[in-house]
Amino acid sequence: MTVSSLHLLDKHCPVVKVRHKPGRLAPCLDCECRMSRRKSRVLERRFRRSKTDADRRTWIHQLKQMHSLYETKRHQYWCTMIADNRGDMKKLWRTFFTVTGTRPNTQPSYTHAARIRQKIS
Repeated sequence: MTVSSLHLLDKHCPVVKVRHKPGRLAPCLDCECRMSRRKSRVLERRFRRSKTDADRRTWIHQLKQMHSLYETKRHQYWCTMIADNRGDMKKLWRTFFTVTGTRPNTQPSYTHAARIRQKIS
């Protein structure tokens, strides 16, 4: 690129800083989780200022508690979702695909069916 084209780009398309906000938290994370996360951040800031081993241990201990709380809340949430959808198979499968992060295979697998047919005959 030439200097003049770079100048035109800078004039008409200036560099802009874009802030990316993280997405919303999972629905299973409630007020108790937010309080735990807030406490962890306070302890982290304290450690970053003081650089002492005691503050670091306190912060790491709080982080482990927070992660344990998150895991417990997620487990409770998904168990409740599965129990609530127990009678409706469509909702239950939708919940299953949401939990596992997979999508249902909408196209029938003819090659798989053909392989089964060959094995049978």
